[in-house]
Amino acid sequence: MDPVIAAHDARRPLPSALDGQSLLLGIDIGGTKTAAGVVTADGRTLSFHFEPTPRDADAETLFAFVVSLAKSARDGYRDRVMGAGVGCGGPMIYPDGIVSPLFILAWRSFPLRERLALALNLPITLDNDANAFALGEAMFGAGRGARYMLGMIVSTGVGGGIVADGRVFHGATGNAGHIGHTIVSAEGPRCSCGAIGCLTAYASGTGLVARARAGIQGGATTALAALSEGALTGQAIAEAAHDDAFAAELMHDAGVAIARGIADAASLLDLDRVVLGGGLIQAGGILLDPLRNELRERARLPFTRNLDLRITAYAREAGVIGAAALCLQ
Repeated sequence: MDPVIAAHDARRPLPSALDGQSLLLGIDIGGTKTAAGVVTADGRTLSFHFEPTPRDADAETLFAFVVSLAKSARDGYRDRVMGAGVGCGGPMIYPDGIVSPLFILAWRSFPLRERLALALNLPITLDNDANAFALGEAMFGAGRGARYMLGMIVSTGVGGGIVADGRVFHGATGNAGHIGHTIVSAEGPRCSCGAIGCLTAYASGTGLVARARAGIQGGATTALAALSEGALTGQAIAEAAHDDAFAAELMHDAGVAIARGIADAASLLDLDRVVLGGGLIQAGGILLDPLRNELRERARLPFTRNLDLRITAYAREAGVIGAAALCLQ
């Protein structure tokens, strides 16, 4: 078959209403891990597969990895899967699905949506992974009942998605919600985007590691100095923070930075709820306590004082459920 015709057929629109037997494939592509699963139209996962995202892979090797994982997750449900939703880090050209993720250097102007449509022979809906997370929470999770919700992922990077009256708000170019690149400190570290003092530079896994390395090189006394380069991760810093003053300070600063980003977003967008997810949110009180304290100090306008802050209802599967939910928009 001519590849142009095949691509057109594979991207055919989903039926306007899915019957009770129809299923969706969700694919969540992150800088640290990638997950895929089969999801029902009411948000239940029937399969879930995840693996570390290959480091230092070239564009085609990484793409082949994603396709293999997606096919493994779909195995056994192939005839019932009607479409696939994909969440991937940005920025991207939306809705074309041409991606250049900040934390996946192998893909620059990579036509991910078109390539996946051909490889999986399915209609593909592709969006920012934080938009997918936010939509999944709004439809099925901790965001149900909210009118104007911000979903935030705190993981390898810090991403955000805005859901207004049940639909993702995309902005002028499809890249709305990049709360990780709001400025939370005028004299902070340099972010991967090139700016100074971004939320991502403080609260993401990559930001935490960069700040830890800078502190260690500056002579900080910390058990983190004994870790090898590969073992020094955001998760390792979070775990050490319960007994290590330097690691605790890093997590405290991360929580403060997240609160400042949320307060700015709440003031600008008049939010009624924020839902937090991502691996670093699982650190618990060592991150969330300073976050809540700072938010009380920063969110002082009358319409921001009662902002409803919640943790994801789906710790592990949130990205996959959210990606599948993209198909339902």
